[in-house]
Amino acid sequence: MDTRPLVFPSVADTEAGPELQWALGDLFVRFRDWKDEPHEVQFIDVPHFEFLGEGELDTAVFACDGALEVIDSPLIARLVNVGEICEAEADAYRHLVIGFNEIGSFLVVVCSDLNLSSGNGRRAPSQ
Repeated sequence: MDTRPLVFPSVADTEAGPELQWALGDLFVRFRDWKDEPHEVQFIDVPHFEFLGEGELDTAVFACDGALEVIDSPLIARLVNVGEICEAEADAYRHLVIGFNEIGSFLVVVCSDLNLSSGNGRRAPSQ
C-alpha cells in the first residue's frame, strides 16, 4: 500500500481528545497536542470514518503517532463498489489515516477536503 505524509498537527502524545463531532456530512476533530495547544480539523464531505485499534492496521506502514494519506486507496474503491461514492467523483476523495498513540487508536477518514486550525487561530489550507 502506497502512502504519503499528510501535513497535520502533531498527534503524538495528545493531552486531550480526540473529540469528534459529526455535522451535515462533515467530521470535526478537536484535540490538544503534547504542548497543550488546541487543534481543530474539519474533514469535509465525509462518506466514511472509523476508529481502529493499533492491532487492526499494519504499524509498519501506519505510524501510531502520525498522519498519512493512502494513495490508490482500496477503501475508496470499496466505497465506490457499494455505492457510497460515485465512480465519477472517486478521484476527488482522499483516504487519510491519523494515529493517536496516546489512546492506541487510528482515525481513518475518507473526505473530499480538510481544513486545519490551531490555537493561535491560523487556518491551514487543504492540500
